[in-house]
Amino acid sequence: MLLPDRDGLHHPSTEDEVRELIGWARRRGMPLRVRGTGHSVDPAILASDGLHVALDRLDGVEFDDARMQVTVQGGRRLGGNPRDRNGRSAVESGLCWALEQRGWALPVTAGVTHQTVAGFLMTGSAGGSRRHALTEQVVGLRLIDGNGDVHDLRAGDDAFDAVGVSMGLLGVVTAVTLQCVERFDVEGEERVTSAEELDGAEALLRENEYARAYWWPQRGVDRLAVWTARSIPGPPAADARPYRLLPEIAGSMTPAQAFAGTAIGAVCRTGRWNRGFAALYNAFLPDGEQQSFRDAWWRILPQDDELDERFFDSTWCELWLPAERTEDAIARLREHYRTGGVAATGAYTLEIYAAPPSRFWMSPGYGRESTRLNVCWHERSRGDPRECYFPQFWSLLGDLDFRMHWGKHRFSDPARAAAHARAAHPRLPDFLELRGKMDPDDVFLSDYWREQLGVSGARRTQPPAERNGRAPRIAGSPGRRWPLPFKLRPSDAGFGERAPFVIDVQERLDAPAEAIFDGIVNLTGARDWLPDFVRARWVAGPNERGEQLVEETFKFMSQRVRTFLAEPGRHWMASIDACTLPLGRELMEDLELEPLPGGGTQVRWRYYYDPYPVLRPIRPLLHKEFDKMLRLSLRQLDEHLADRPAPGPDSPATRAGSASPAQPPAGR
Repeated sequence: MLLPDRDGLHHPSTEDEVRELIGWARRRGMPLRVRGTGHSVDPAILASDGLHVALDRLDGVEFDDARMQVTVQGGRRLGGNPRDRNGRSAVESGLCWALEQRGWALPVTAGVTHQTVAGFLMTGSAGGSRRHALTEQVVGLRLIDGNGDVHDLRAGDDAFDAVGVSMGLLGVVTAVTLQCVERFDVEGEERVTSAEELDGAEALLRENEYARAYWWPQRGVDRLAVWTARSIPGPPAADARPYRLLPEIAGSMTPAQAFAGTAIGAVCRTGRWNRGFAALYNAFLPDGEQQSFRDAWWRILPQDDELDERFFDSTWCELWLPAERTEDAIARLREHYRTGGVAATGAYTLEIYAAPPSRFWMSPGYGRESTRLNVCWHERSRGDPRECYFPQFWSLLGDLDFRMHWGKHRFSDPARAAAHARAAHPRLPDFLELRGKMDPDDVFLSDYWREQLGVSGARRTQPPAERNGRAPRIAGSPGRRWPLPFKLRPSDAGFGERAPFVIDVQERLDAPAEAIFDGIVNLTGARDWLPDFVRARWVAGPNERGEQLVEETFKFMSQRVRTFLAEPGRHWMASIDACTLPLGRELMEDLELEPLPGGGTQVRWRYYYDPYPVLRPIRPLLHKEFDKMLRLSLRQLDEHLADRPAPGPDSPATRAGSASPAQPPAGR
């Protein structure tokens, strides 16, 4: 099976590899989730015990000149992704750039183009226009469902209308076909004005081809940044005037962003409001300030592409209301902000924009024109916005028939979330019926989506056994999953000769070699013998060669261990590819087992390592401590195994990467 990269994600480069991953997850009862740019909230993308896939190597593009259509594989991004450092996500690698070079365009994009094409569609995202929607340009979808079947869907199919916005719950979208238009420029203006202009918010959104407003409702500020624009067909203007999010200093917006973001973040951290803060915000939003712009569609429409998330670290809850309820919602918000103080306004902003009706069943805009209220929360603010901030807007606007963006924050209470989904989405029963057919084994259904959609039944706590008796899963308590910020050089067997240092532990144990191998490699019973062990999560494998990858969590650290050699009962070698602690530039484990005459096993357990130079002064101390820990682990493993019956020759423990179905292995 395709093993994950060092980032813990599987990166298939063909549809066959996608199907193999789906089959692997289905046989083990694991949810499979696809991660694009990570623009949505984590629970909407990931599963705590899931197999996670990135489609960045499925990024091909094909053009149909006769129809002016483009078919783009699901991992292709719309634009560039500044957070991606793998060299595959420059602006020139994005779909928008490719269309511009051909003289084509998309009639609208979102505020940012970091997302993958498939990821953008799956959550029902939209741009700032009542007249255009990227979802309405979709004419074809290619999807691999939970059975491994491939579907080529076209507009007009019921399944097409279900898959178009499906949160990854019907399958993996491997390609999207979009109807393009002739390229165009976008011309418009942005002006700072009083919030009194919100009395005409519905007209603003309806009468302008592209429009949005940022409302800063804090006491002493209460201003709008209103952005409006229209398309200008034809070639690029000779005198382009780019849109500037903030003023440039020495040809760069970074200094202004750093100053503004740091200042706003400092206000957010206080959780308070005073005249000084109002004066600060007004300095960034001078009343009457205006800029005009004209530039290529792909540079102007994603207005926030140049927003540096290092300084404006934000999260959102986006409510889609029927367009006819716009004025009512604005009036309620104005009164709420006026009387509620900083607890109501927060220290950040509210974005107002629009969307046309959508044909896709689960789109927040299904069957109606919408006004969207994007409630923004700065991540430097105190508290959890799902508890201390967003709920007030859910209550305030609760009777206005709002729907919620699938990729942003939603109700955390499962009963309320499911009830709201049933009431807000009339085609939800049809969607769930189709989901049962396309994913009968719940390959794509995480606990989060089970709760949000009210899907009955609990996910299996044990995966179905495979033909060879394996049932790899999770060992230990759920515990905390530590991040793995330190990426090490991947090791191979040759590192044993190159490594400058080695911890070499040799012990004679009374236990048989097969049981020792099963304990150390599969971590069977590890909480009883391995010091400070918390849990281990099987990420991938084992394949037919015993190659596998697991994330191990201890009380003081986590590490990702990749097996590259497995001879059951004899020899095991593994590379430590990532860790929470800067233990070294390269680490490798080497376990050798030799059965002894009359019983027992000679164990040789080695850790080869290349430490960072900064650790050299304390290396002898660390070496001694890890040597002591390995010896203690072996003694405690021997004692643990002495209390258990030895595995017989046909026991699953004697097979690589296996353990008794009564206790599935961690999968190391």
